[in-house]
Amino acid sequence: MFLFYSCCAFWLYKEIRMIRYINYGNTDDFALSDKEEKEINLLKSKYQSQKKIKSSIDSTISKIAHQGRNLSKNKDGTYSRRSTLGKQLNIVLSNALTSKKTIYSMYYQLNKDIIYISELPKTRARRWSELASKRSSARLSITILSILILISGSHDWAVILMEIIGIAIIYYIFIEIFNKIYLKKILI
Repeated sequence: MFLFYSCCAFWLYKEIRMIRYINYGNTDDFALSDKEEKEINLLKSKYQSQKKIKSSIDSTISKIAHQGRNLSKNKDGTYSRRSTLGKQLNIVLSNALTSKKTIYSMYYQLNKDIIYISELPKTRARRWSELASKRSSARLSITILSILILISGSHDWAVILMEIIGIAIIYYIFIEIFNKIYLKKILI
Protein backbone atom coordinates (compact mmCIF):
# COMPACT_ATOMS: atom_id res chain seq x y z
CA MET A 1 0.00 0.00 0.00
CA PHE A 2 2.97 2.30 0.50
CA LEU A 3 3.60 2.26 -3.25
CA PHE A 4 -0.03 3.11 -3.92
CA TYR A 5 0.17 6.06 -1.53
CA SER A 6 3.41 7.24 -3.13
CA CYS A 7 1.69 7.17 -6.53
CA CYS A 8 -1.15 9.22 -5.06
CA ALA A 9 1.37 11.68 -3.63
CA PHE A 10 2.96 11.99 -7.08
CA TRP A 11 -0.43 12.72 -8.62
CA LEU A 12 -1.14 15.30 -5.89
CA TYR A 13 2.22 16.93 -6.63
CA LYS A 14 1.27 17.26 -10.31
CA GLU A 15 -2.12 18.72 -9.38
CA ILE A 16 -0.46 21.32 -7.15
CA ARG A 17 1.94 22.31 -9.92
CA MET A 18 -1.04 22.98 -12.19
CA ILE A 19 -2.48 25.57 -9.77
CA ARG A 20 -0.53 28.41 -11.37
CA TYR A 21 -2.26 27.52 -14.65
CA ILE A 22 -5.75 27.49 -13.13
CA ASN A 23 -6.81 30.47 -15.26
CA TYR A 24 -5.98 28.57 -18.41
CA GLY A 25 -8.73 26.14 -19.25
CA ASN A 26 -7.36 25.15 -22.62
CA THR A 27 -4.71 26.11 -25.12
CA ASP A 28 -6.75 29.04 -26.48
CA ASP A 29 -6.37 30.96 -23.21
CA PHE A 30 -2.68 31.77 -23.65
CA ALA A 31 -3.07 34.92 -25.73
CA LEU A 32 -1.04 38.04 -25.02
CA SER A 33 -2.29 40.27 -22.21
CA ASP A 34 -3.29 43.89 -22.86
CA LYS A 35 0.01 45.10 -21.43
CA GLU A 36 1.94 42.75 -23.74
CA GLU A 37 -0.17 43.84 -26.72
CA LYS A 38 0.62 47.49 -25.99
CA GLU A 39 4.29 46.66 -25.58
CA ILE A 40 4.46 44.75 -28.85
CA ASN A 41 2.65 47.56 -30.70
CA LEU A 42 5.10 50.09 -29.27
CA LEU A 43 8.03 47.89 -30.30
CA LYS A 44 6.58 47.49 -33.79
CA SER A 45 6.24 51.25 -34.22
CA LYS A 46 9.83 51.75 -33.02
CA TYR A 47 10.90 48.98 -35.38
CA GLN A 48 9.25 50.74 -38.34
CA SER A 49 10.89 54.07 -37.47
CA GLN A 50 14.30 52.34 -37.13
CA LYS A 51 13.66 50.68 -40.48
CA LYS A 52 13.10 54.09 -42.10
CA ILE A 53 16.25 55.51 -40.49
CA LYS A 54 18.18 52.41 -41.58
CA SER A 55 17.05 52.81 -45.19
CA SER A 56 17.92 56.54 -45.19
CA ILE A 57 21.42 55.76 -43.86
CA ASP A 58 21.85 53.08 -46.50
CA SER A 59 20.79 55.52 -49.20
CA THR A 60 23.23 58.12 -47.80
CA ILE A 61 26.07 55.62 -47.98
CA SER A 62 25.15 54.65 -51.54
CA LYS A 63 25.02 58.36 -52.52
CA ILE A 64 28.48 58.86 -51.04
CA ALA A 65 29.75 55.86 -52.98
CA HIS A 66 28.19 57.28 -56.15
CA GLN A 67 29.71 60.75 -55.57
CA GLY A 68 33.12 59.34 -54.86
CA ARG A 69 33.22 56.83 -57.71
CA ASN A 70 35.85 58.88 -59.59
CA LEU A 71 38.01 59.54 -56.52
CA SER A 72 40.92 57.33 -55.65
CA LYS A 73 40.76 55.33 -52.41
CA ASN A 74 43.31 54.72 -49.71
CA LYS A 75 44.25 51.24 -48.48
CA ASP A 76 41.95 51.62 -45.46
CA GLY A 77 38.94 52.24 -47.75
CA THR A 78 38.65 55.99 -47.19
CA TYR A 79 38.72 58.46 -50.04
CA SER A 80 41.90 60.30 -50.95
CA ARG A 81 42.31 63.48 -48.91
CA ARG A 82 43.95 65.39 -51.74
CA SER A 83 40.61 66.82 -52.87
CA THR A 84 38.07 68.73 -50.81
CA LEU A 85 35.34 66.35 -52.02
CA GLY A 86 37.32 63.39 -50.68
CA LYS A 87 37.71 65.10 -47.29
CA GLN A 88 33.99 65.90 -47.12
CA LEU A 89 32.99 62.40 -48.18
CA ASN A 90 35.27 60.84 -45.56
CA ILE A 91 33.65 62.91 -42.79
CA VAL A 92 30.11 62.15 -43.96
CA LEU A 93 30.94 58.48 -44.53
CA SER A 94 32.49 58.01 -41.08
CA ASN A 95 29.43 59.62 -39.46
CA ALA A 96 27.09 57.47 -41.56
CA LEU A 97 28.95 54.27 -40.74
CA THR A 98 28.97 55.06 -37.02
CA SER A 99 25.25 55.76 -36.99
CA LYS A 100 24.69 52.66 -39.15
CA LYS A 101 26.25 50.45 -36.47
CA THR A 102 24.06 51.85 -33.70
CA ILE A 103 20.90 51.83 -35.81
CA TYR A 104 21.49 48.25 -36.98
CA SER A 105 22.10 47.04 -33.42
CA MET A 106 18.92 48.75 -32.18
CA TYR A 107 17.01 47.46 -35.24
CA TYR A 108 18.00 43.83 -34.61
CA GLN A 109 17.39 44.12 -30.85
CA LEU A 110 13.87 45.42 -31.50
CA ASN A 111 13.30 42.55 -33.90
CA LYS A 112 14.44 40.03 -31.25
CA ASP A 113 12.14 41.62 -28.65
CA ILE A 114 9.16 41.50 -31.01
CA ILE A 115 9.79 37.83 -31.77
CA TYR A 116 10.19 37.04 -28.06
CA ILE A 117 6.89 38.68 -27.10
CA SER A 118 5.13 37.11 -30.09
CA GLU A 119 6.28 33.66 -28.97
CA LEU A 120 5.11 34.10 -25.34
CA PRO A 121 1.72 32.40 -25.86
CA LYS A 122 3.35 29.33 -27.37
CA THR A 123 5.95 29.20 -24.61
CA ARG A 124 3.29 29.36 -21.91
CA ALA A 125 1.13 26.82 -23.70
CA ARG A 126 3.99 24.36 -24.11
CA ARG A 127 4.67 24.43 -20.36
CA TRP A 128 0.97 24.01 -19.67
CA SER A 129 0.82 21.14 -22.14
CA GLU A 130 3.71 19.36 -20.45
CA LEU A 131 2.19 19.69 -16.99
CA ALA A 132 -1.34 18.85 -18.15
CA SER A 133 -0.17 15.70 -19.91
CA LYS A 134 1.73 14.54 -16.81
CA ARG A 135 -1.27 15.28 -14.61
CA SER A 136 -3.65 13.41 -16.92
CA SER A 137 -1.23 10.51 -17.15
CA ALA A 138 -0.90 10.35 -13.36
CA ARG A 139 -4.69 10.31 -12.99
CA LEU A 140 -5.07 7.45 -15.44
CA SER A 141 -2.16 5.50 -14.00
CA ILE A 142 -3.51 5.72 -10.45
CA THR A 143 -6.93 4.65 -11.64
CA ILE A 144 -5.49 1.64 -13.46
CA LEU A 145 -3.29 0.75 -10.47
CA SER A 146 -6.29 0.88 -8.14
CA ILE A 147 -8.28 -1.37 -10.43
CA LEU A 148 -5.41 -3.84 -10.74
CA ILE A 149 -4.91 -4.01 -6.98
CA LEU A 150 -8.64 -4.56 -6.44
CA ILE A 151 -8.85 -7.22 -9.16
CA SER A 152 -5.75 -9.12 -8.10
CA GLY A 153 -6.69 -8.99 -4.44
CA SER A 154 -3.13 -9.91 -3.72
CA HIS A 155 -1.05 -8.31 -1.06
CA ASP A 156 2.07 -10.04 -2.30
CA TRP A 157 4.83 -7.47 -2.79
CA ALA A 158 6.10 -9.10 -5.97
CA VAL A 159 2.70 -8.83 -7.66
CA ILE A 160 2.20 -5.25 -6.49
CA LEU A 161 5.74 -4.33 -7.62
CA MET A 162 5.08 -5.78 -11.08
CA GLU A 163 1.83 -3.81 -11.23
CA ILE A 164 3.69 -0.63 -10.26
CA ILE A 165 6.32 -1.22 -12.96
CA GLY A 166 3.56 -1.81 -15.51
CA ILE A 167 1.83 1.37 -14.40
CA ALA A 168 5.08 3.33 -14.72
CA ILE A 169 5.40 2.15 -18.32
CA ILE A 170 1.75 2.99 -18.99
CA TYR A 171 2.29 6.40 -17.37
CA TYR A 172 5.08 7.31 -19.78
CA ILE A 173 3.06 6.07 -22.75
CA PHE A 174 0.16 8.27 -21.61
CA ILE A 175 2.51 11.24 -21.25
CA GLU A 176 3.58 10.88 -24.86
CA ILE A 177 0.00 10.49 -26.08
CA PHE A 178 -1.36 13.47 -24.12
CA ASN A 179 1.66 15.62 -25.02
CA LYS A 180 1.01 15.02 -28.72
CA ILE A 181 -2.68 15.78 -28.30
CA TYR A 182 -2.10 19.01 -26.37
CA LEU A 183 0.75 20.17 -28.60
CA LYS A 184 -1.36 19.53 -31.69
CA LYS A 185 -3.98 21.89 -30.22
CA ILE A 186 -1.31 24.52 -29.55
CA LEU A 187 0.33 24.46 -32.95
CA ILE A 188 -2.92 24.60 -34.93
